[in-house]
Amino acid sequence: MSKYKFTPKDVASLLYISDFTHLREKEIIEDLFREHNNSIVVNYRKDFDKFRRVVHEETVILELDDCSFSETDMILREYGLTITDDNIDNVFGQFFRLVKLQILYSQSGYKRLKLRSILKEFGYKRRSDKLNFGILKALKALGLVTYLRGLEPCDITEINLDQMVIIRLK
Repeated sequence: MSKYKFTPKDVASLLYISDFTHLREKEIIEDLFREHNNSIVVNYRKDFDKFRRVVHEETVILELDDCSFSETDMILREYGLTITDDNIDNVFGQFFRLVKLQILYSQSGYKRLKLRSILKEFGYKRRSDKLNFGILKALKALGLVTYLRGLEPCDITEINLDQMVIIRLK
């Protein structure tokens, strides 16, 4: 399932939202390519330089201000190119891939979120079968498990919306 594989854009998002040093960013890219290569989308698994270059390009795009982003997008469209390929990206997969990267490369080894925040991320105020299915499928595919405080395993589809969920690697 390629929608649950890390893309250069996922890695760029992690680097953009985190306060890593340049050296740490380089280490993360190298470690991800070396130690988690099977978790990267197929077209970047064999060529480290290509993977690193595209991560860097995606990071530059994320750092653009609105005006520069619009200008860059317009120029690329003139050449038949686009900045993003979100139309093939699964929303649940994209969100939880970033969560997994944060867990892999943070000191804590987990990510805490309120269930309400997760729902809000997907544009929901209440749970639905579609939302529950998408979240559970993404968690399972990425090898993530959910707990409540005290490391009590939980079913994310049954807990209170205001409860804190702790997400860890299996």
